[in-house]
Amino acid sequence: FSLNTKIAYEQKGIKFSLYELNTNYNPPANQKGTADLTLSYATVTVLPRYHPFKGINGYVGIGPFFGYLISEKSITRIYINDQLVSKSGGRITSNFTYKEFDYGMTVLLGHNLTVNNRLSGSIQLMYTLAVVNANPPTIDKLRNSTYGVLFGVNINRNKQLTPN
Repeated sequence: FSLNTKIAYEQKGIKFSLYELNTNYNPPANQKGTADLTLSYATVTVLPRYHPFKGINGYVGIGPFFGYLISEKSITRIYINDQLVSKSGGRITSNFTYKEFDYGMTVLLGHNLTVNNRLSGSIQLMYTLAVVNANPPTIDKLRNSTYGVLFGVNINRNKQLTPN
């Protein structure tokens, strides 16, 4: 058993596009609207790690994460016949705000690799799923989820290198 903690700045978001035929043009034009929403959080993750595999340096972990919303940013673009005609947005400062706190569960699967007594590393697969609806109450539900592949290298300068 061991404990893995993480304090991080994370950006979570969504991108989507809408397509329609704009009949205000003659001939009618293809219109595409895109939106990029980015929510920036300071997060703390606490993962108890269990080492259930005998003879293998593998581990699994599951635990909570807590996030605090730092900023919100939205960029919208409108294209007519694939030509950009409008771009707007930036930091959101109106009353249209997202939930200030985000929390949920994180699942981790990892493996430690030892090259020699001075050099080791790790690989981790992590998935996080929020249980909070991040949207304001007037909008459809939006839950944050992230996944990641993490690689780590540990160089121990205090140990002497021994030949294999």
